[in-house]
Amino acid sequence: MWRSSRNVRITYGALSANPNQPERMTDLVQHEPIFKGDDNEEVRKRKGSVKRIRGVDTVSLRDENNTSTLSWDWRGSGWLFWIGSHWEVLGWGEKVVEGEVVERWAVTWFEQTWVTEEGIDVYSDRKEGGSEEVVRAIMEELRRVCKGQGRLEGIVGKMRSVEVRLPWLE
Repeated sequence: MWRSSRNVRITYGALSANPNQPERMTDLVQHEPIFKGDDNEEVRKRKGSVKRIRGVDTVSLRDENNTSTLSWDWRGSGWLFWIGSHWEVLGWGEKVVEGEVVERWAVTWFEQTWVTEEGIDVYSDRKEGGSEEVVRAIMEELRRVCKGQGRLEGIVGKMRSVEVRLPWLE
């Protein structure tokens, strides 16, 4: 999904709780499109821009017994209000070095929509992207778990890292 972008970052924010409604959160995706010739920093700054996609995630109620916050339904905001998607958290964890958390990560699956293919994303809270060690371990586990699982094995086989180039455009 992000092969023509770099510096993809996602920020979630809490929405005020309403005891009569499912849990919800805001969702801001920012990314920088990659342009031909933008390996030159001046071209990148001139042509580059940060694209923003805003939405709201609601705890999925597809299964009435689901009370977990691991399954969500996304709905676009603004002119994207008509686009929706279902996504689920497959796993998460932390890399700890000498008793200190140095990286937090998550893996999500999202269903196909009419604008995106079904996919799996690996997230890290490090500004420079997931560490090589963590990403390698996650990918090894995804390949192991999805082996022989048809379309999921195919999705994992097509996964690629998203370029991170610091500093991010703001």
